[in-house]
This record gives sequence, C-alpha cells and structure tokens, in this order.
Amino acid sequence: MKPIRLRVLLPILLAWPAAAVQEGPCPATAGHRDRGARLERDRETLEEQLEALRRFGGQDAWAARLAELAEGRGPVDWIPTADGQISMRDVETALWLDHPAGAGRPAPGVDFERPEHPIHAILDLRDQLARAGVDLLLVPIPARAQLEAHLLLDLESREGFRGMAQGSTQLNLELARRGVEVLDPLPTLLERQRGLGGEEAGRVHLRHDPHWSPLGCALTAERVAERLAEYEWFEPRDVREGIHFTLHARTARIRPHWTLAGQVSDREEIPMVCVRPVDVDRDRPRDRESPILLLGDSHSTIFDAWSADFVRHLWRLSRHPLDAICIVDGAPLMTRKALARREDPLGGKKLVIWLFSVRELRKEERWGKVRILPE
Repeated sequence: MKPIRLRVLLPILLAWPAAAVQEGPCPATAGHRDRGARLERDRETLEEQLEALRRFGGQDAWAARLAELAEGRGPVDWIPTADGQISMRDVETALWLDHPAGAGRPAPGVDFERPEHPIHAILDLRDQLARAGVDLLLVPIPARAQLEAHLLLDLESREGFRGMAQGSTQLNLELARRGVEVLDPLPTLLERQRGLGGEEAGRVHLRHDPHWSPLGCALTAERVAERLAEYEWFEPRDVREGIHFTLHARTARIRPHWTLAGQVSDREEIPMVCVRPVDVDRDRPRDRESPILLLGDSHSTIFDAWSADFVRHLWRLSRHPLDAICIVDGAPLMTRKALARREDPLGGKKLVIWLFSVRELRKEERWGKVRILPE
C-alpha cells in the first residue's frame, strides 16, 4: 500500500471535526432540548432513515447474499474483498438483523418479543437509570459490511444508497419509540466516506480490522459532543486547544487484526489526529467525578496508544471530561457488571453513554440483565 503523502493528508486533517462547543460561556438555553423533544427528533430521524433504506431496496438480494456467504464459509473468519477483508462476524450480525427466520417469522434481530433479545437488557438499564434520575444515550456503531455492502453484493447503482441497515435501523427506531435516546452515527459516517470519494485519508473503517478508523471515531465523538450541548444540565469546562491540549496530525501503521496473522502482512497506514494534554496532572480527559459516564467496548480504546481514542476526542470536542468504563471483550455485559461493583455506581451521574458495535448484538448471551442499584 502506498504511504499517505502530506499533500493528501493536510486538507483532510484541516477539516477534522472541530469543537462542537465553542470557547466562551455555555450556549444559550435555546439550544437545549428537553428529553421529550430529543426523543421525538430521534424517532423522526430514524423513521426517515428507515424509509430511505426501503426506497433504495435490495433487501431480498442482500439477505440471499448473506445466506450464501454463511453457507459457504467453512473455517473462515474473513471474506477477502476488492478492498481488504470483511469479518464473517459482520455477515453473521447482518443475518441476525436482516435475514427472515422462516415460517413467516422475522429476522431474530427484529423479533423484539423474544425473551433473549438484547432490547430487554437495554430497556432494563434505561429503567434503572431513570429511577436514579440519570439519562441513557445509546450509540450503536455500524459494521463495515453495512456501510460498504458493495464489497459483498453487486449493486446496480449506489445512487441513494444509505447503507444495508434496515434491521439495525428498525431496532434503533423501536428503542426510540420505547423511550430510549439513540444516536446512530451511520448516516454521518456514510456521508463522510462518500463525500471524500473513497480517498485513503477519508476512510471510516479499517481495511484489515473490524473497527472504525480514527476519522470514524472522531466523527462519532463530534456527534455525541453536539448532543451533550442539548442537555439542560450540561456546562462545558475551560478546556482549550493550546492551553489544555494540543493536536498533532500523523499517520500510523495499524497491524491487521490478530486473526489475520499469516494472511495479511502489510500494515495499514492511516491518518489520525492525536489529542495530547498539556499538563497530564491537570488536563485529564477522564474524571471519575464527571456527571457523564461512558460504557464502551474496544471501539472506545483502539487508538488509545496514539492519544487518538474516543474519550480524548469527546473531551476536546465537548470541552468536558468524562468517566469511562471500557472493556475490550464482552463489553455489553462486563461494563454493566463493572458499574454495579462500584461503591456508589451512579453517584453524581446525569448521563450514561452506552457505545458498542452492532456486531455485539448478535451475542445474546452477553445481554442478560444486570442489577446496577439495589432494589
């Protein structure tokens, strides 16, 4: 793979997400929305998104292609494509969300009455938080196959393409209708990737790894920062570039996922913006006393070694530190268990941001209910 030259990198990085909350006093309360208004906006957005997905069509062909890939997989974890690899877990997740179960039954991922469906654990956490006066914001990260379905399915035209994500959008909409705030970054990621015409520096997913790219991470942090500014209690802190943090553009060579060892040797060279605190004792992106708690999976930590992770970008974009429980494997269950083990799990908290990959949804054994607070 050719190195990304600075003349290509520079214009992309100049357009990297800037602070959603600008310097100065807290935004006017006219920018605030109460919970009912936020939920109504979420429902309307997701309804429009689902209608656009249905207009594009291709769902039957997509379901058939997924079944074909799954049937012929053998002992294979990855599917080679014209642009890197797509994980078989992406395919399995899409099958769970989009392939009808047969005998007139919907796909398991949109059969919300099944007792083992993850929706029940999500609603349970929402209810526990509500009893403590804490809001929940769900941020489901789309899989690469949903954004780049053309690598698996021959699309006659990509005009009007909004992703192959009917199942996950139906689930998000159902959650919104049941009173869960959902911020789906899929449209933002798809728009940015399309807008940059597939340029190397504009990738929102990695080629040889199931995670998002540094840009996908920062774009999602930007959306979440914009959402934070809508909460009535939210007050940005004095966090300013050049005083509390500095930004550094660089390229990093990312190893292929460990399960590709021996199959792919080249490291992926990709641009990122690193967020470095000026004073590590004073300027801390994480603060256990923050009213904002992030429950995250490996998407939250994958770029931590380069100071380009989700927590640091959300800190600099929102101008507010956050508490975080991020666990690499089994995050949907283990983050809630880790929260429950705290002496005062929700003390001082006003918002829990639950960020996870949609690929986790299929692992229903990880979605049991967890008692956070005593009865």
